[in-house]
Amino acid sequence: MWRNYFTVALRNISKNRVFTLINVSGLAIGLASSILILLFIIKERSFDRFHEHSDQIYRLYIDGGIGDQGFRGAWTSMVMAPTFTHEISEIEDFVRFDVFNQQLIWFDGEKRIENNFLFADSSIFDIFTINFLRGDPLTALTRPKSVVITDEKAREYFGDQDPLGQALSVNREGNFYVVTGVIEPLPENSHFFADFIASMSTLEYSREETWFQNSIFSYVMLSPGADPLLVEQKMDEVMQQRIRGELKAFLGVNPEEWKAGGNRYGVYLQALQDIHLQPDIEVGMEICFRPVNDGLYIKIFSLVAFFILLIASINFTNLSTARSSSRSREVGLRKVAGSDRSLIIWQFLIESVLLSLFALLFALMIVEISLPLFNRAMDLNLRMDSNRNLILLPLFISLALLVGLLSGIYPALFMSRFSPVMVFRGGYRGGRQALFFKNLMVVIQFTISVAIIVGTLIVASQHRYLLNKELGFEKDQLVVLKRIYPLGTSIQTFCRELEKIPGVASASNSTTYLGFDNSTETYQIEGRKASKNFLFATNYVDPDFMNAYAFSLVGEKSRFFDYNHPGDTSAILVNQAAITEYGIEDPFSTIIFETTFEGDTSKLRIIGILEDFHHSSLYEPVGPYMIRYKKKGHDWSEFITIRLGVAGKGIPSTMEKIRKTWLSMTGEAPFQYFFLDEELDSYYKEERRTGRLSTLFSIIATFIACLGIFGLTLHNTHRRTREIGIRKAMGASVGEVVLHVSREIVSLVSLSVVFAWILSYLFMQHWLQNFPFNIGFRPWIYAIAAMSAVLISIFAVSILAYRAAISNPADVLHHE
Repeated sequence: MWRNYFTVALRNISKNRVFTLINVSGLAIGLASSILILLFIIKERSFDRFHEHSDQIYRLYIDGGIGDQGFRGAWTSMVMAPTFTHEISEIEDFVRFDVFNQQLIWFDGEKRIENNFLFADSSIFDIFTINFLRGDPLTALTRPKSVVITDEKAREYFGDQDPLGQALSVNREGNFYVVTGVIEPLPENSHFFADFIASMSTLEYSREETWFQNSIFSYVMLSPGADPLLVEQKMDEVMQQRIRGELKAFLGVNPEEWKAGGNRYGVYLQALQDIHLQPDIEVGMEICFRPVNDGLYIKIFSLVAFFILLIASINFTNLSTARSSSRSREVGLRKVAGSDRSLIIWQFLIESVLLSLFALLFALMIVEISLPLFNRAMDLNLRMDSNRNLILLPLFISLALLVGLLSGIYPALFMSRFSPVMVFRGGYRGGRQALFFKNLMVVIQFTISVAIIVGTLIVASQHRYLLNKELGFEKDQLVVLKRIYPLGTSIQTFCRELEKIPGVASASNSTTYLGFDNSTETYQIEGRKASKNFLFATNYVDPDFMNAYAFSLVGEKSRFFDYNHPGDTSAILVNQAAITEYGIEDPFSTIIFETTFEGDTSKLRIIGILEDFHHSSLYEPVGPYMIRYKKKGHDWSEFITIRLGVAGKGIPSTMEKIRKTWLSMTGEAPFQYFFLDEELDSYYKEERRTGRLSTLFSIIATFIACLGIFGLTLHNTHRRTREIGIRKAMGASVGEVVLHVSREIVSLVSLSVVFAWILSYLFMQHWLQNFPFNIGFRPWIYAIAAMSAVLISIFAVSILAYRAAISNPADVLHHE
């Protein structure tokens, strides 16, 4: 019996080649798209799950707020993790990270810059699963100035020599770090990575005991079965007791008074497996950390994969139902011959599943061929290797079987109901129920397609808006030099030498560059309660900073720092957002206090108000910002920003002159720089990729929907051949026939547009609210999506309708 099912199914599939091709093509493209999305989702969801104790490992993060300014980041102090581990029984162990880039390595007379240099406690190898190739993980990082390197770096530096016991000079000649181990590189789905892992005890500040100097990353491993919420409560109790004296010395208040002033400060646990998909917990850098993704996009792409499969399944259902009239006699003969309804249902379900499996075969071929191109276009590294295939292939087969069964269930139930009497009286044309179902499926199909088009256009427009938005300062023609500490105390001398170069307009030293906040500090305002504190993103700059970035001041009284005003060393500038948010009524007579951990207090006076500019990512609103005078001898050198006075072909020669000046003043230290516009654009790498993915899959969804429309129209024109012939014989023009045949589909697509507008508006406007700066409601996007869908459907339908309309009526009606 089953053999007969398969034989008949294969015969029907081969007999109706056009419909089989359309069905298999639609399903294959839908399955291929869903498989690509599934590979992407699997990779994103696989981060950090390879660690043996991944479900027990948590990263500490701070969630706090000073007044109305909140902050949420994975920065901690050195003392937090050791104290919690000692005081809380549910915490078994801890490890702390500090990360560095631009580390200068001396070896065998050569100097190399290494960017992924991690300092960690020796417990890193107990907590995380890191494969050792040489050395003992138990002792590798127990001593200061010990370092573990990857096998790639071992080959790069030592060739075939045994790296164990070898010494590398780090940052200065003679500052030797001894190689105590060689490891395999951490996999691509690890949220952190490093080429060098050095012992945390090397760093002098690793023994600091302050609770408010948050600059490192801490991880704890809980005991099996421990409740993270209970551990968080215990951490809060420990912290409240430990910070009491420090808070009193620093701000003059106790924790209860500080909290009553509207402030909050807490340390919480972030599950290791959640880190990659939680961008709201900031890291502030990509040194040794891979870029995070937004879990919302994973959900969105999961929906896109589902909807693409749904559209492909609707195609199959509609085409199978539409073909019911041509197979009604087959069903009638089977029933007359004694077949019951269940056997007929099985026959059609087997045909559906076979088509779906054929489609899966073609889908896997499409994926295999397109995957390299897809990876290059989307900047991904997805693979279908043999190890994964053992897991994924059964998943893909199950998916194909499910799609086949769900797609075929309605046609099977529908066609198995045919009455033999009705069929042999003149064939079965389908009733109102079948027509309603077919139309409903077309509406659903195009509603999804148009909604995806609208969503894609909004995502693309929002990302383009972010990339092109005015920042409030001139980011073009700016070069930022990094790792400038080799200049020592000659930074200002170097800047003045650069300004002598014809292609350099100005040069300025600062602790950060605009577009990136690397320091947020707490201040008090004179006349307000001691428990009331205020957060400012703070940048220490020299008086040439304003010329370099070309931002604007507000009001006639505002001015920038001046070398000729010695009192400017205690002066500051704040932006308009700070004036508004903190209710500063008379800025130029307001005194702002800075309190140090030693209990000292310095008075800062405002000399200028900055017109608001985007000092951090466009995903953040413009918050309070302070510019302070960078005093001579300030030990936080960080960056030099150079404004070029040339463009195009003049840039390379100017950069070469800057490099020569650098080398002459630093003793051949590596020259490291980036162009600011490129650096700021790189912040939105994930968004650009998301936009490309959205565009690709919206095109695919629309194509599959149109493929279904094409198949339905092909069937309808074939079914209505005599009707078209009669209309032409009665004098109807080609245009009238095309209009008549196309009218039904166009009406359904137009109805779909209305539903798609409503759904996409509700969803996308909610999505846009995640951006403090967004495009808002853009009616033209909805209009373009509607016109695209209608025009594409008209084009697909009109081709077939036109072919039917130009046929000779005599060829159709000669036997009537």
